Amino acid sequence: MTEEDADEANRELMERLNRTGKAYLAHTVVGDRFVLRFAVGSSLQEERHVRSAWELINKTTTEIMQEQIVVE
Repeated sequence: MTEEDADEANRELMERLNRTGKAYLAHTVVGDRFVLRFAVGSSLQEERHVRSAWELINKTTTEIMQEQIVVE
């Protein structure tokens, strides 16, 4: 995967996760790279919320990577 492919995969990951309403990712650009940010800022959030978000991130990333393999 090229750096450009990784940037596109990160964009897709952010868009899919944000559409679910279950987790929210923001982004920035550092050295021409598209970088994702996940912040936990609410005093009401618990470990289970972070774990749930992480599971969703992993699941969605796996789906994106599998789709990349099928396309290639």
